[in-house]
Amino acid sequence: MLSERERLGFVEGMLRAVAQPRRIAAVVERMVGGCVEVGPVGVGPGGLGSVSMVGIPGAVQVGPVDGDLSELRVGVPVRVVLELGVAGTRTRFLGAAWVQTRVRLVPEPPCALVVRVAPVAARLPIRIAAPNPAAGLLGSVFGVDRVAAQLLRERINAALTGAGSMAVRRIDLVSLLDGGWAAHLAAGVA
Repeated sequence: MLSERERLGFVEGMLRAVAQPRRIAAVVERMVGGCVEVGPVGVGPGGLGSVSMVGIPGAVQVGPVDGDLSELRVGVPVRVVLELGVAGTRTRFLGAAWVQTRVRLVPEPPCALVVRVAPVAARLPIRIAAPNPAAGLLGSVFGVDRVAAQLLRERINAALTGAGSMAVRRIDLVSLLDGGWAAHLAAGVA
């Protein structure tokens, strides 16, 4: 018979095996998706301009906070293509953002693990490059870097914390074990 300490050690070891950073990265990648599209959205004085943006997420990076696998730091690089329309002309800006958040892995009875995602911080590091000095001035007047950061943050937060992501954020350990058990038996090992 296992002692209480041995049982807790087993459960902790199993959770560590299930909640590896690469697996949590796959969960985040699935929630964020392959492309973030926004716009057109009115910008500038009196909404004179419009912005459309496409964000293309890169490989999700996940690591433990202070060595604790129940709390993880998540980073997602995002390439940004932004188009500003003003007075019938369109100017394309290119940029990059680094989206950061944290997730906490919370056991849920009877045998599940829930990935709780903190909202992306209000300050989202983003760099937008103008194709020429005139476009740079126009981008400054219309605040394209600020607008891009806000739009990207809102979309990523919706993807990570919205009701539609709950099915991905809840990991049913019994289903995982059942699938592994069936594969184990199918391989002819009893």
